This record gives sequence, structure tokens and C-alpha cells, in this order.
Amino acid sequence: MKIGVKEVSKQTGVHFIVSTGFYWTEEPWMLFWDPEAIAARVVQEVEKGIEGGDVKPNIIKAATEFNGVTLLNFKVLQIAGHLHLRTGLPITTHSAARQEVGLMQLDVFESMGVDLSRVIIGHCGDTTDINYLEKILKQGSYIGLDRFGLEDLLSSKLRIDTLVELCRLGYEKQIVLSHDYCSFIDWAPSRFLEEANPLWHYKYLPQTIIPELRKRGVSDQKIQMMTIENPRRIFESASA
Repeated sequence: MKIGVKEVSKQTGVHFIVSTGFYWTEEPWMLFWDPEAIAARVVQEVEKGIEGGDVKPNIIKAATEFNGVTLLNFKVLQIAGHLHLRTGLPITTHSAARQEVGLMQLDVFESMGVDLSRVIIGHCGDTTDINYLEKILKQGSYIGLDRFGLEDLLSSKLRIDTLVELCRLGYEKQIVLSHDYCSFIDWAPSRFLEEANPLWHYKYLPQTIIPELRKRGVSDQKIQMMTIENPRRIFESASA
């Protein structure tokens, strides 16, 4: 990765911000390792670069799925918390909104003394439950409405309806927008993903969703807040 990311950035002119951390799938090797010990090893990526190179992560990823905070997922969250406390980097999570897993994640982070205003609870756009989303927002965290185009999980119409209501309630300063699209996935055939989600691509958010938000009365100021100012604030605080 230390070569690939730099080379793609050089050829495209796109600045990449990479992450460190762990996904939600069970990793048996973690079972008997202390979370602080694992964090101490991972912090080397932040301080010295990934795989010994000069590419350094600027955000921490942690993940918990529909099965909630299992024993190992709890450890993954603890590792992210320790990394945050040692490096000051923000945390972004993979969560299952319909099972309200984001609140479980915040409970773990809060118990460790993590600054919840430096946490993004991801995939919150997979639900229309405003009550659940407000519980997260009222704790001071950001929410990621970040799966536009994944129609098999929730339609764009319902995602937009939820976003418009959150803006009406005044939460635009705590929302970041995205699509969760990846240029390569090795755990499912790309044809399957493309056929199931033809709207899931890098252009869908700027070319379709943003214009629709304007039609629904969301101001350019609020759109800029969610797409530019909030991400900037998150990453500037990480490098301060």
C-alpha cells in the first residue's frame, strides 16, 4: 500500500487520507492479546508510517456489525480508543444503524475517555429512525450519511428524506456525506455488486444527491458545511 497509494495520488492529483484500525469480522488472533498491546503496535503506523513507508494514517477505523458488540468487536473498539488517546486522531466507525449499534460504540468510547466530538458513527444513513440519530448527535458525535447509492439497503429517497429532516432540526454541523463506494472489493464479485447497486459510484453523490438536496430546500451553506467544512474540521483537528 505504501507504494500504491502514493503512485495513484501522483498520477491522479488526488490527495488520499488513509486510515488505520480493524474491521468487524472476527479475528481470532486478537483473542488473547491485550487491547493496549495491540494499540501500541498499531501506533507505529501513525508515528513511523505504514509498513515502514512514509504514508501515515490520519484517521482510525473501528467496526461493529449487526451482531452488536461481541467480545472481539469490543476489543476492536478499545484498540481504537487507545489509539485515539495516544495519537489524537479522530475515529470513524462501521456500524449497523438498524440495530442501533452506534450507541453501543459510543458507550465503549465514553467509558475510555474518548472525546466523542472526535468520533464519526458511520452508516447512519441506513436508517430513517430520527430518534436514534438524535441520541448520537446529542452526545456530540458526527454521523456519517455515507451510503448513497446502496439502494438495496435503503432507497435514496428515504435517505434524502432523513437528511432533509436532520437539516431542518439544525444538525448540519454534525453530518458528513459520502457513498461508501470502493474501487475494489475482494469479498464479492464486482459484477454482483454493480448489478445490485447500479447507482453506487463516485459520481452519484455530487451529480444526483446534492442537486436533489437543493431542490428540497437545503441551502448551499448547509451543503458546504456537510461536504467541506465538517470533514475539514475533523482532519484539521487531527493534525493540530
